[in-house]
Amino acid sequence: MKLSVSSGRTKISQVYSAIQRFNQFDVPVTILYLGDFDPTGMNISENLRDQFIAQYKHMKSEELPTIKRIAITEDQTKDLPASYRKANQNDNNYEYFVECFGEHVWDLDVYTPEQLGNIVFNNLVEYRSMDKIKELRAIDKEEVAKY
Repeated sequence: MKLSVSSGRTKISQVYSAIQRFNQFDVPVTILYLGDFDPTGMNISENLRDQFIAQYKHMKSEELPTIKRIAITEDQTKDLPASYRKANQNDNNYEYFVECFGEHVWDLDVYTPEQLGNIVFNNLVEYRSMDKIKELRAIDKEEVAKY
């Protein structure tokens, strides 16, 4: 497993570059996506693959990434505090979102950094053994300690 982390609005070309690097290892690419539970956030994960298909027509279907939304999912909203925020009616995806999920929205910062770390960790174990994850965590702690 190779890892590349991105935040905010990452350009499709940056994601494409990462996929090209990962495809050199002849392993399927999976993007773990964390985003707000709102009209825009819910659309990003669906839109990303469509952008790849449109912009990079030369890519074979097996080279295209699998995009797995790991937060915030509809199922996770059941365990979150009630949200009194409503979806932005000016959002292009508003009607579809409300039809599918209702009006209430949650931002990713409803989770603490520790909770987000656990969500990521629990999904990474699908792709890496626990021993390897422990090894990588130890390396990470060493790197953080340097700063």
